[in-house]
Amino acid sequence: MRIPKLRLLLVVLLGGAIVAGWFGVYPVPFKDVFTSSGGDVEDTSIVDDYRAKFVLEPDGRLAITEVISVEFTTYGKHGIYRIFDTEDAQYANIEHPVEVVSVERRQGGDWVPEPYIVSQEGGGTKTIRVGSQGRTFDRGIQRYRIISTTENALTAPKDGPEGAGSQWYWDVVGSGWSMPMRQVEVRASVPPTVQPPTCEAAVPCEITQADGQYRISVSQLPTYTPITMQAYFAQSAPGAGRTAGQTLLLFATLGFVALSLLLTVRTFAGSRERRLNPALRFEPPGPDPLVATWTLDETPASRGVPAVLLNLVAHNVVDFQAEQRSVHDNDGPDWIQLTRTQNPVPDLVGFQAAIDSLGLQRPGASRTISKGSVADGKL
Repeated sequence: MRIPKLRLLLVVLLGGAIVAGWFGVYPVPFKDVFTSSGGDVEDTSIVDDYRAKFVLEPDGRLAITEVISVEFTTYGKHGIYRIFDTEDAQYANIEHPVEVVSVERRQGGDWVPEPYIVSQEGGGTKTIRVGSQGRTFDRGIQRYRIISTTENALTAPKDGPEGAGSQWYWDVVGSGWSMPMRQVEVRASVPPTVQPPTCEAAVPCEITQADGQYRISVSQLPTYTPITMQAYFAQSAPGAGRTAGQTLLLFATLGFVALSLLLTVRTFAGSRERRLNPALRFEPPGPDPLVATWTLDETPASRGVPAVLLNLVAHNVVDFQAEQRSVHDNDGPDWIQLTRTQNPVPDLVGFQAAIDSLGLQRPGASRTISKGSVADGKL
């Protein structure tokens, strides 16, 4: 069976959307260290020291600098995974697209660029794989510096003190770290707040202020334990701008809807019976039906004039004109006009009687028969 091109294209597009959704909804598992085998292994590495600096702008832009010291406890490690949260913790319709500015590794006394790739993106996270498959590290500590930016960090507060027009509700330590952290230090520079920021975590945490920055320090942080900082501001939250990914998704969705509607319209149009085009009407081949009936019964019709009228027209004794109607009008013409021609009347049964009844004895005589006339109806 041949599949129409439009339907085939729609099937391909929908299949691609399903595949993209699958990988977006079911991202790769959280991993922080990868090995040469590429398989999932029990992670024994430890974050010896995690230091992060956040700089929040009044328009909601956020710059993050992370210095991560990882202790590899086994031989054969190539690097680390860094998983960024791109979906807001409180508003599902707000995204925080992450742009990785640079990734470096401490070598000697200098920071040198370190290769990385984006290994997963979608489902509220973005994952980069830092390191090279062609290089392995011995046991010991490797230090990485990752600089990234995001936006839409200021949102409307769901609750808060009086006068709060916006909030910064942020996991300054994400929930996806599968390695324990010996020491954590987070510093944040934010616009003036309505009240001092607060810290939320499953472990004791406090916020101190010094040199215009807020500081959180925690020791021995277990795996998968986020630390959240919340601050309220007087200014209203700026409108969350649509990201390039959201714009692409919007146009893709509109495209799918348009294709679906087009396919539906074409399917219904093709399944409906089409109206017949006007066709010319002509006398069917073969003997005249009236003549055949006349011969079969061996008697003329009970009404002489209607029985021979078509034969008079066929023998060109009478010229026949009727009111013009469309092919879809089943009522027939309201009137017909008969005009006697110059041809003689054949010596056939009923012909001369019909001519006399119609008053068409002389050539050129005419008679109009109207559907609404009682006298004409008696012919």
